[in-house]
Amino acid sequence: MAKTDVVDRTEVLAIEEADGVVVERYGFLHDHHLETYEQWFDSKFRLPGTSINFGLDGLIGLVPVVGDIATTGVSAIFLADAIKGGARKRTLAKMVANMAIDFTVGSIPLVGDFFDFAFKSNTKNLALLRAERAHLKNSAARQVQ
Repeated sequence: MAKTDVVDRTEVLAIEEADGVVVERYGFLHDHHLETYEQWFDSKFRLPGTSINFGLDGLIGLVPVVGDIATTGVSAIFLADAIKGGARKRTLAKMVANMAIDFTVGSIPLVGDFFDFAFKSNTKNLALLRAERAHLKNSAARQVQ
């Protein structure tokens, strides 16, 4: 059973699970889906013998231009979810800036390849999205009271 309520500009989808737990969702993806994307593209793998984590973003980014376009497309999932969830303009601007920095610097031959392994735009954008969802949830709770 699904129920949709509109709170402020935010569409909140509350889904009652079989065990009676109600899960709220802002945007179109559950947190665990976004976390999976973030892990695979920013931190899924570890360089042996070090504490350096990297993901598919760094590997795909090794393909000149096309790799950076592809990984920016994946990063757009976080932005689309934030837009769908009613995120504030300043949060959207920060997310776009992270994506633009990742794409622009990542496109520079050699320097960009190292940068892609270090600058984790999806991790940054997931943190922004989580903070925004918390803000939206608090705003909705205040409106109900």
